Amino acid sequence: MTKKIYLFRHGETVWSEVGKIQGQVSSVPLPLTEFGENQAKNLAEELKDKGIKFILSSDLLRAKQTAEFVAETTGAKVEYDKRLRETNYGLINGKYRTETDYLFPGYSVAYENHEIPFPQGEKLDQVEERMRNAIKDACKNTDDDVLAISSHGNSIKTFYSSIIGKQYKKMGNCEFIVIEYDEINDKFIKTN
Repeated sequence: MTKKIYLFRHGETVWSEVGKIQGQVSSVPLPLTEFGENQAKNLAEELKDKGIKFILSSDLLRAKQTAEFVAETTGAKVEYDKRLRETNYGLINGKYRTETDYLFPGYSVAYENHEIPFPQGEKLDQVEERMRNAIKDACKNTDDDVLAISSHGNSIKTFYSSIIGKQYKKMGNCEFIVIEYDEINDKFIKTN
């Protein structure tokens, strides 16, 4: 059996608006901005006729809020899984993008070599594995043929890059991609 999966990134937040790296920061509420809410509403309209009845979301506020907007429009049930969180950038979480090169020279090598962790953070290999496992589990635990995943830009990019075998572009807020999961062959498939 094959499942169709819509993977979408959350809407704009108060930190993304000012250029702060959010990562896995959960101690500070990072709600969607008004613009981010409108992005989520537009995403919901795009997805409303896709047959989505189940959404698995990261448990971080920005992804939860985006999933809830989509669920309200589609009538889907939402569950949460911390394995869908954004990359743990370690010491870089909460820093302004403009200061990261100065404070952590050479940190960007972790984007290129997936076996090198961010400073006191995780490796992209770990991100890919937890995303893969969470999405597989979601497919196996629902009878629905179509489902959605609400997550984060770098986590989705890392996971999707492993499927297509090359580096995927940076995702915009509330952008989505579509993949399939072949349960019999235990394989994710690019569809677009």
